[in-house]
Amino acid sequence: MKKLIKVNELQQCPCFNLRTMARRLTNDYNGALKISGINSTQIPILALINIYDQIETTKIANLLNLESSTIRRNSSLLIKKKLIRIVKRDINGNLLKLTEKGYKKLKETLPTWRESNTKGKILINSYLDVLKKISK
Repeated sequence: MKKLIKVNELQQCPCFNLRTMARRLTNDYNGALKISGINSTQIPILALINIYDQIETTKIANLLNLESSTIRRNSSLLIKKKLIRIVKRDINGNLLKLTEKGYKKLKETLPTWRESNTKGKILINSYLDVLKKISK
């Protein structure tokens, strides 16, 4: 079959590059966090619950710009791990609170997450160079 696209054209695609960076960044965070038993998508949920003390799933979804179903799925996993609990069930979203175990888990995980933030900034800077080159 005739080749319809060349490798360098794919390498010039902003979407390809951003998604590649996002996957790499997520994999790096998840690798660092693996020992904690929680992943990079669950940290913001635990953090928001800690920040607000109690927060509805719909508000978490809005703050993280995610679908409510994604928050429900992740919060279900955190409930099973006994890291959060439902304070009140509501048609507009459950009201969630950290458990003592969840508070301790967040506290023990934040240093690793913060270290991953520092490494992530380095990765983003390397991709910024790529994006600058392809955006010309």
